Amino acid sequence: MKTYLWWQWRITRRIVPLVILFLTVTGGAALLFIHSLTQQKQYVAQYKTDIQFDLVRRDKKTAAADKWLNTWILPELHNERNALSSPEQYASGFAKSLNVLVHPTPADGQPSGLRKQFSSLVVPYAQFFGGQEMNTTLTELALVKKRRITPMYPARLLLNEQSVEYFSANPALYSQYVQKVAKRFYERAWYFLQYLISQNGGLVLGAIVSFALAWRYALQMSAGARHNNTFLVLGVTPTKQYWLSTLFNWGVAFAFVTLSVGLFLLLSAWRNGWGALNYPILLWRGDAVMSSHGFANLGTVLSDEALLFFASLLFGLSFAHLLSVLVKQPLTTLLATVSLWGVPLVAPSWRWAPWTYFNFSRVADGYAQTFFQTYDARGGTFVLLGWTVLFITLGALWLKVTERGFGGYGDSGN
Repeated sequence: MKTYLWWQWRITRRIVPLVILFLTVTGGAALLFIHSLTQQKQYVAQYKTDIQFDLVRRDKKTAAADKWLNTWILPELHNERNALSSPEQYASGFAKSLNVLVHPTPADGQPSGLRKQFSSLVVPYAQFFGGQEMNTTLTELALVKKRRITPMYPARLLLNEQSVEYFSANPALYSQYVQKVAKRFYERAWYFLQYLISQNGGLVLGAIVSFALAWRYALQMSAGARHNNTFLVLGVTPTKQYWLSTLFNWGVAFAFVTLSVGLFLLLSAWRNGWGALNYPILLWRGDAVMSSHGFANLGTVLSDEALLFFASLLFGLSFAHLLSVLVKQPLTTLLATVSLWGVPLVAPSWRWAPWTYFNFSRVADGYAQTFFQTYDARGGTFVLLGWTVLFITLGALWLKVTERGFGGYGDSGN
């Protein structure tokens, strides 16, 4: 067995540039992270410039009506500019200003009340979204303050997958308003990892792992008999080779993902901090008609997404092994397995379909369950593992049936 596993490693080491893939994954994530930090600095700098421009423009107004407006607009602008020096201070002021829109009082409409709030550069745009977005944002900021967490900076409206449906202005202007109201920067390690997952980064990583490993067993199946005969003499039957190859691929995939993601987290934490695993993440609850929101800790959501991701990897590699014993064409197996990771982008969601649970973020936050009646993260993990067991078992049975005519695992030049 040790001889066989060592041979498996020689194939992987010699043919697949795992180190290059490892550096590509880690380096790519790190570059995206640094780019996000740069964007944040540029955004805040530009925002301060816009406030200063508004202050100068406002101060030049000479009409009586303008001078009256300046008695509360200018203090608002000054308040916001000063608050931008601190994430906590800005989040607190943003929450107070947003609360005026959600729960206005007569005093809020008076100059004395308005002077305590933020400017009109962002907050009033929030009213074009539903009260749901404003209420969840206020809840998030309250939880962040209660838990003594440094908030995302600058604070912005917390949107969700259905926000475009609630947008009350012209839908064509939605993206423009989002840039003003909801531009968020995930500037710490855990936050940015969650952002990558929500932006389908998990699908990209899964495709890379499949590219690195899916061809291996098919290459053995399609090659000559020399190595197979050698292992038969050592007592390693084709069926045993099938199971060992499966376990080897799973182990390498787990190590590859763990090391690459772990290294990225270390690099980004060194660059700008870990962030808090108890940061509140928005969840969907109920059904599509009577849906509501709640919050879960970031650590809980990330663990659910990790379970789904690794179950998806096992599913994809088991599919590759089944295809290998059926068609024995390495290129066909590789392309088919890598293509699996693109299916969730185009295929409809269905409770028992494995690709449904490749949408890790939407499953973990309850969106898929609420709007598509699928399982939650734990149920989705069991669905993926069920398909994994089915594919692996079918492959083993097919290999057993055809074992008499089996020709070997191949002389791949190793």
